Amino acid sequence: MIRAETEGKAEQEGVEETPYNKSPFKIILALFLVFLLLALFIPVYKIRVDPEPDFDKIPSHELLLAELALININASNGGGDKNIPLSSMDKILSIESMPVIRQAAVKISAVSCKDQGVCYVKALYYFTRDKIKYVNDPAKQYIQHPTETLVTGGGDCEDKNLLLAYMLKAIAVPSRICLTSEHAFIEVWLPEARAGYKTKDDWVTLDATSQLDFGKISYQHANARCDIYI
Repeated sequence: MIRAETEGKAEQEGVEETPYNKSPFKIILALFLVFLLLALFIPVYKIRVDPEPDFDKIPSHELLLAELALININASNGGGDKNIPLSSMDKILSIESMPVIRQAAVKISAVSCKDQGVCYVKALYYFTRDKIKYVNDPAKQYIQHPTETLVTGGGDCEDKNLLLAYMLKAIAVPSRICLTSEHAFIEVWLPEARAGYKTKDDWVTLDATSQLDFGKISYQHANARCDIYI
């Protein structure tokens, strides 16, 4: 009897010497499940904090004009016959006086994005960067009215970035124009953008005359003066 109890105790102790949780298969399975959860979580998190527009749905310039019924518009009705100083633009212009800018901004944002905020700003930036062509000024600088740039489909750095600034204003996104001796771009105030895009005080740099990605700027323009608020 004593011998049987001793053998049973030994067998029990033998089982305890090989814990269940030390099985290599269980460890590998647990690591695989952790990896799977991370693989599922990271893309969802990125979509939430850094949404992208559907590039295939950003309209071409011609399609946008056709849908807004602007093909035959007289650009001088938008103020193109007056060369307004860049520093005075926002004192003279208002979104209420430019309904086509509001219509264009809403159309581009709505058809390109499922999410608001950052995605809308990206869609407007990529439209202005890719669909509005760069055209040099004449010998004397000529600053186009934003409606004029939208209708003609072209302009220089001031014209393209001014159009972008007013389309952003039309969806309640503040911006400011940045100037160097030979270039103009904008910064947009976007607190909800991810940290990698922002400079100090939640400003994001956008240059619609470059081929740079969202939030990037050429190093030679990094010290521009940004004090014309739109």
